[in-house]
Amino acid sequence: PKAKWGPTILNDFILVNPSPPMLGHSVRLECFAVGSQTNAEPMTYDWTKKDGELGNNIKFSDLNRVLTIENSRFENEGIYRCVVMRGKSGRDEKDFALLLSAKPYFVLPLKPQHIDVGSHLTWRCDARGRPKVTYSWYKNGVLIDEKRDNVKIQGNMLIINAADKDLHSGMYQCGASNTFGITFSGAQLRVLDGAELNLDVSANENVHLRLLTNGNLFLNNINANDAGNYSCKASNTLGEATFTIHFRVT
Repeated sequence: PKAKWGPTILNDFILVNPSPPMLGHSVRLECFAVGSQTNAEPMTYDWTKKDGELGNNIKFSDLNRVLTIENSRFENEGIYRCVVMRGKSGRDEKDFALLLSAKPYFVLPLKPQHIDVGSHLTWRCDARGRPKVTYSWYKNGVLIDEKRDNVKIQGNMLIINAADKDLHSGMYQCGASNTFGITFSGAQLRVLDGAELNLDVSANENVHLRLLTNGNLFLNNINANDAGNYSCKASNTLGEATFTIHFRVT
């Protein structure tokens, strides 16, 4: 009778394709062993994942030799073990640590900003990737120069201490890059002039003018002349609403 030997997993296996494996792509792990086998003792393959279950996006092919992860996710990372059996008399196994690489992607993209002249702005974007990402900032498609553009950049943050309409208004981009490429998130910054309000008032008696801040009316040193009807009106592009109360001074 022929001597029984193996199974032995070859040195080049477990083979991963593509290399390096990328987040969001299909990843193929292939195991291959050599050895004697018979109908009574066929060679079989089995896969396990150490400290976890195989995901629901995993399929097997070629008599279980090939494990394919479709649309790979970070939770698919871990140590995969290929076990090859020849009946009950032979066994070999090998581990492979799967670590996914990832082109940068944004978890906090830039959002449009409308700010007043002279105000402060801290603008932040946030991206993930593997290897770790680095950031760059652009205004109207040109790499920002902190001195020329009067801004401060701290990694994923752009800081404007005193907004200037002519200098700072424009389209900004946050770029996140690593060895696998660069990804951009863009948004517009509008610096707005403060509104000027002119009131023309005439009356036979003394008139008290009060300026409303953020919708709040403050009455100081109240006297009988403050009594009367007060109306609050709120409006937008869909319409307006008014609420009136009578204020009594006793």
